[in-house]
Amino acid sequence: MNRDVPLKKYAKKMNHSYTFGAFPTIELLKNQPEHVLKVLLHPDMNSETQLEIITDLCNRHNIPIERAAKVVEKLRDKENIFAVGVFEKYTNQLDPTADHIVLVNPSDMGNMGTIIRTSIGFGIENLAIIEPGVDVFNPKVVRASMGSLFQLNFCYFPSFEAYKEQAGNRSLYPFMLKGAVPLQELQRDTTETYSLIFGNEATGLPDSFADEGQSVVIRHTDHIDSLNLALATGIGQMVPLIFYLIVYFVSPIPVRLRSGCLKPDAKMALQLYSIGVPAILNLALPSVLITFLNSLLAVYSQSYVVVLGIYYKLQTFLYLPANGIVQGLRPIIGYNYGAGEYDRVKKLYRTSMGMCAAIMAAGTVLCLALSGQLIGLFSSNAETIAIGTSALRIICVGFIVSTISVVASGSLEGLGMGVQSLVISLCRYIVVIMPLAWLFCRLLGADGIWNAFWVTEVITAGISLVVYHKSVKLK
Repeated sequence: MNRDVPLKKYAKKMNHSYTFGAFPTIELLKNQPEHVLKVLLHPDMNSETQLEIITDLCNRHNIPIERAAKVVEKLRDKENIFAVGVFEKYTNQLDPTADHIVLVNPSDMGNMGTIIRTSIGFGIENLAIIEPGVDVFNPKVVRASMGSLFQLNFCYFPSFEAYKEQAGNRSLYPFMLKGAVPLQELQRDTTETYSLIFGNEATGLPDSFADEGQSVVIRHTDHIDSLNLALATGIGQMVPLIFYLIVYFVSPIPVRLRSGCLKPDAKMALQLYSIGVPAILNLALPSVLITFLNSLLAVYSQSYVVVLGIYYKLQTFLYLPANGIVQGLRPIIGYNYGAGEYDRVKKLYRTSMGMCAAIMAAGTVLCLALSGQLIGLFSSNAETIAIGTSALRIICVGFIVSTISVVASGSLEGLGMGVQSLVISLCRYIVVIMPLAWLFCRLLGADGIWNAFWVTEVITAGISLVVYHKSVKLK
């Protein structure tokens, strides 16, 4: 084995490739050690656990480790990558006695990685790729698969006919829009060996595959290509509207729709948008934050990504009551502010702050006392529970102080000050936490991201108090 290979940006023509990040590198060392040329480590790598695992595996298989900061920085595609596995490309054969996934002309690297990870998750360890198809050794595919590629038997074939010649006697199930049998009506021998066949992401399978085995269709109407989440959300919004219209015409209510009220009013539209647009952005910002944090955590382990998802599910149960209080506060505080009842405004603000603080205090106690049990509701994996327990205990430090920014932001929206409310939300979800998470991640490893949460809440609370008291003039 020639370990002295040129360490440059990946190209398909190269005879070697790379794993970017500690987790896929560990998977490479565990499952394909005979193909590993070397492991490159950046001096800034600060996860002692991952470093210990990598070092142990390399020593066990006599794989050299090099401290190479400049090389890692040259090769990596993201700054928070501190471990790179260099491995020679290899070929393997499919098990003819096992079930297969067959991909015909796949073109998207992210999809390929996800399919590999999903296939391994469901126990199918053999993948056939009909050319032309995406390069599975591309580091983007390796990363998207979270290292599952190294547990997989895969093989490229020039045509589907070439695949069938090697696949042996098995049942074929092409999934296509013109499939003969709906998936829910499919009947088969559960002891049979089978191949599930899927087409290109954009074009699907050619019509000729309808004659290959038993074609299958996932039934839906002809008006759409697929029933996705966006459509389901749209349907969910239409149902309340229809219900309201039925009630409106059947039962007398004191509200009436008049055509005269539907005339465009530029001034009113501007006022509505000045409040509505910031509110829309407030709803979108958490998704941006989660995407950013996932990109930081994915380097360390899939378990960290899972824990972040679990935390946001648990957070929903905690913040929903607080948000309910704020929702009730908005119209009342706006009404009293407009009426000049400034003492009531102050009282409403203080009362809401106290009620939300009590909820957050209860959440803090629960997370400190029952963190392991809470994570255990979502996962039985020991690593995930351990990481999640630590994460909850760190993040919950900022729960009580977050009350200030939550109530201040809601109050400003109720007072028609959407821009000021957006400033607070931008600090919570973008301006403060993202740089802190990136910095703490480099300094403290994955735990630095958990600490970024409570530090952000403290900083944002101070900003919220300043913005609120400068914006709301109570005579």
